[in-house]
Amino acid sequence: MKNLERFLSDRVEPLASKLQEINVLGALMEGFIRTSPVTLGYALLSIITSFMGMIEIANPLFIEGSDLASKISITQRFGLEPHFTALGNAASAMLAIYAVYSIATAYAKRINTLQMNAALVSVASFFILIPFDAHDSVSAITGMPETSYSINLNYLGAKGMLVAILVALFIPQLVKLFSNSKLQIKLPDSVPTMIQESLEPMITTGIIFIIVLLIRIGFASSAFGNVFDFVDKVLSKPVTGMIGSPIAMIVVLTLINFLWFFGIHNAVLQGPLSILSITLVLSNIQAAMQGQPMPYVATAIVSGAVLNSGAQTGLILILLFAKSQRYKSITRLSIVPAVFNITEPLMFGLPIVMNPIFFFPQVFAPLFAGIVAWVSWATFLGQYTFNPAMSLLPFVIPKPISGFLSAGLKGLIMWIIVTAITAVIWYPFVKVADKKAFEEELNI
Repeated sequence: MKNLERFLSDRVEPLASKLQEINVLGALMEGFIRTSPVTLGYALLSIITSFMGMIEIANPLFIEGSDLASKISITQRFGLEPHFTALGNAASAMLAIYAVYSIATAYAKRINTLQMNAALVSVASFFILIPFDAHDSVSAITGMPETSYSINLNYLGAKGMLVAILVALFIPQLVKLFSNSKLQIKLPDSVPTMIQESLEPMITTGIIFIIVLLIRIGFASSAFGNVFDFVDKVLSKPVTGMIGSPIAMIVVLTLINFLWFFGIHNAVLQGPLSILSITLVLSNIQAAMQGQPMPYVATAIVSGAVLNSGAQTGLILILLFAKSQRYKSITRLSIVPAVFNITEPLMFGLPIVMNPIFFFPQVFAPLFAGIVAWVSWATFLGQYTFNPAMSLLPFVIPKPISGFLSAGLKGLIMWIIVTAITAVIWYPFVKVADKKAFEEELNI
């Protein structure tokens, strides 16, 4: 154990600190956080529509009807489904656009270049790369054949997210590269700053657009057809394959808890992980909106269960019955933050970090929680209805609430099962530690 502690302290922890300082990772995390007004707004309305469906299905008069399969919610009964679909398209189905803007803004700030220019040019470059669908029709006015073009929403959501990230990191670098070049138009100092910042980059922006256009033409001439399909086949699918399975998610999240035991904060890996997992979330949301099976629903179930165990709910329940004043006082300080999934008071106050007696439950309770959630979802709980938009809720939402909102009563049952299992795993270790602390207090 000491050799492992020394290795993590000397090798892993400095690396983790350096990762937190990298502009790219910092910009990605900040950029995704800044999209939360859109995602959380959609998640809130998704909760409302979910309850509308529950109210409708619970109506005995409706259950006796003959069209239960075609009308399962109030939104469908009153013809509001297309409008709520538009809401979903505006939020999750076009999240890549918001990601381009917010990530480019965050990255431009970190590399000290013009934020607004970098963000707008990045959004425009993203649209240049998008392949348009052509539609032949006859003009109602002239009667002549004409061609109209439309954007496929698939490229604005999950399928376009990785391209959006690459664009948001590449274009601000070009903006900075050209910002001090001789290609910039130099206006007199008397011209207002806002006008200067808007007009001076005209030539360099045109050059950036030419570069992006050449990239589009190059991929259009390749076997992939466009950059989105190239990234999807070469990069996205291997990456999602790595974390898209329940087993992979359990392994990754268990690793996070393992490093957390040694004081390496879970945000170090959860930040980069969230960048990858957002693709899984969007894929589930888009599939649900289209009435298709969600490809990563089992992974979402497992992820929720493992993160639930990481919130130390089972541990708090055991600590409520502690005998020592030490653990009683820590419980009083930690219980409210733990309800909102903030575990630092427990990790450093109990402490769990670097405390050998708590190594096993800290690392393996989440692992067992994930396995049990996966098995129970696939067997006796059945493959219940899951609302993927709830994956966009902030982590501070109490787990029983988010579990119920995600999957109704069965989601709440899942939370109870996982909490009970983690409590059983934690119990003997807390019992020993509490007994030792109690005896030390008696001998003082």
